Amino acid sequence: QPQLGRLARPRGADVQAASAPPAGLSPTLFGLQLLVGIYGGYFGAGIGILMLATLALLRLGDVHALNAVKNLLAATVNGVATLVLVVAALAGGFDVSWLFVAVLAAGSVAGGIAVAALARRLPARAVRWLVAIIAFALAGYHFWSEWAG
Repeated sequence: QPQLGRLARPRGADVQAASAPPAGLSPTLFGLQLLVGIYGGYFGAGIGILMLATLALLRLGDVHALNAVKNLLAATVNGVATLVLVVAALAGGFDVSWLFVAVLAAGSVAGGIAVAALARRLPARAVRWLVAIIAFALAGYHFWSEWAG
């Protein structure tokens, strides 16, 4: 995030001015965030990493502030996707195991709260490194399991 912020900041811009997205870039970044939301509602995997990347370019604050915004946006995306699933299931489009839905929802909420509490206690640099390590580890795992097996 800090490196991207320095690259995106116009030359000679002070730190105070760098706290807002560059003029003309906001619509593009909001469009990217919309695409991430659509992708997240359909597929979901990696949505947090993608959201953090686009939010970092919006310069909304440090990684802790970005994580809070990301959590709110991800909850909205998942809530809309859940609403679509429930409506389609109730309309008879397919069968749903509501017990599995309840267990998955409870686990997601509990995990989100626990990880958010942990992330707030860590320095921003450590959170950025952990996010990067987890993202690359998951990408490597999925790449390996797809191509090796």
